Amino acid sequence: MSVSFLAPQLLWSFLAVPVVILLHFIRKRRKKRQVSALFLWKEAVIIAQKQKRFSPSWLLLLQILFVSLAALALAQPVLSFKGPSDRIFIVDASASMAAQDPDGVRIDKAIAAADELLAKSGRVAIIRAGLDATIVSPLSDNLQDLRRALKSIKASDREADLLRALSIAKTISEDAEIHFFSDVASPKGEKIIAHGISSPSLNIGISAFDIGIQEAFVAVTSNHPRPQDIQVVLLRDGKLIAQSSLFVPSKGQATTSFPIFENSGLFELKIEAPDWDSLSIDNAAYIAKNDLNVVSLVDNEALGRSLAVIPNLNYRILPNANINAPGFDLRIIYDQLPADAKGNYLLFNQNNDGELSVIKDWDRSDPLLRFVDLSEVVVSPQADFIDPGWQVLAQSNRLEPIISKYKDQNVNLVALNFNPSQTNMTKRTAFPLLMTNIISHFRNEGQLILGQKLAADSVLMQGEREIKQGYATSPGFYKIDNKIYAVSLLSSFESKLDSFSPEKTTIVENNSTSQINRSLAWWLVLLALVFIFVEWFLWSQANKKINLR
Repeated sequence: MSVSFLAPQLLWSFLAVPVVILLHFIRKRRKKRQVSALFLWKEAVIIAQKQKRFSPSWLLLLQILFVSLAALALAQPVLSFKGPSDRIFIVDASASMAAQDPDGVRIDKAIAAADELLAKSGRVAIIRAGLDATIVSPLSDNLQDLRRALKSIKASDREADLLRALSIAKTISEDAEIHFFSDVASPKGEKIIAHGISSPSLNIGISAFDIGIQEAFVAVTSNHPRPQDIQVVLLRDGKLIAQSSLFVPSKGQATTSFPIFENSGLFELKIEAPDWDSLSIDNAAYIAKNDLNVVSLVDNEALGRSLAVIPNLNYRILPNANINAPGFDLRIIYDQLPADAKGNYLLFNQNNDGELSVIKDWDRSDPLLRFVDLSEVVVSPQADFIDPGWQVLAQSNRLEPIISKYKDQNVNLVALNFNPSQTNMTKRTAFPLLMTNIISHFRNEGQLILGQKLAADSVLMQGEREIKQGYATSPGFYKIDNKIYAVSLLSSFESKLDSFSPEKTTIVENNSTSQINRSLAWWLVLLALVFIFVEWFLWSQANKKINLR
């Protein structure tokens, strides 16, 4: 507890205290009295002059107290109750924090530094900054719980959302001291105590992997100061299908491609990393390419021709099939959605004799219309075919919605307000490009992000073993709802393993405080008024006694 003053310059008001004492000392005390003789009073005056003229009284004491309290009130004293400041630890959990530096694993060094600071702190909250920032421990002063929370943090995520972590930290406490444990610099413009825990390390890893039509594309990144010759191996469903030697330049990136004959399956790309490689999480990449099962109740020749050239697509025409039966990834229907619709739907207009319109405006930036030229395309739209809540991507010269899309928790829909048999689009490249984009829109390539939260029944597939996972914390194949998904790092930023060392890290050891301020000015004014009232009351009582005499 301490006292400070908002207006310390007004403490000069205490000079009024000696003035009060001086006035009390020199004020005239003689009063007229009728006496029978003066010779005795002359002797009394001589004796009084030899004695001390200053005589303290209760009135003087009350006056001094009033003046002192008034001076204090003018200086506006503030009473502060201080204690150890709250601290918030933000721990970077991105994949680069799993790197093995010469002096240890980065995430282990970060946890050790944070653990050492716990003993010097009051209440502490801990935030894991990964793909999403999460609070692993609220504000607490329980060392055992805090250390358990620190040890639970693992580094694996594709990136760290540091701004989100800072935003959460400020909601926990606006005045808390924020400590940032990471291998990258803290965001600029933020008051943060940064703990750089990384040291220069060498690494080489896969930064890009994609499967196209009969081709696999690969990119490898290295931060080594010398060029590297790396063996790259490609497997499909566990079997070797291609391998090559790749020359990676000094602190650069090299790319290559492999011809493949099957575009579906579980693809795994590996590099034979050297001994100096510091990060193993980027030495393998995975892709799950699944065939898309498409069913239609109506046979349309133009539509069938466009779908036949799209790879990894099983297109079937089943006029009497239950359109909502399981096993279909995309259902092509006409006129309207079924009442119990659930899943992916491509909806066409069945109208064959409507008035013709020309498409005049479309959203070229939307992935569904990428590279699709709809200039002068003639269609036969149907009124009220598209629901007002759907997003319109293309419209006619009469402002009729022609192409729309909609998605909620049950339905993923693309609606085309025309019949493929009643448009000139099918005779142009626009239609197969549009259908390819639509199939890509519905195709579940089975890609997840490293660090992403998974469904409750998700498992990591390791050979014949299946390990239950709540988050995608390791690269590999995951099974979710009987579908296979792939998880890879594929981040050149994380693979480069940039190191960060702050110029100066200032640790405040219980000197930084959180304080509760209470102003005393009004209480002092009230007390001063009480004292001056008591002084007046005593003075008035004394005068009454003198007058009665």
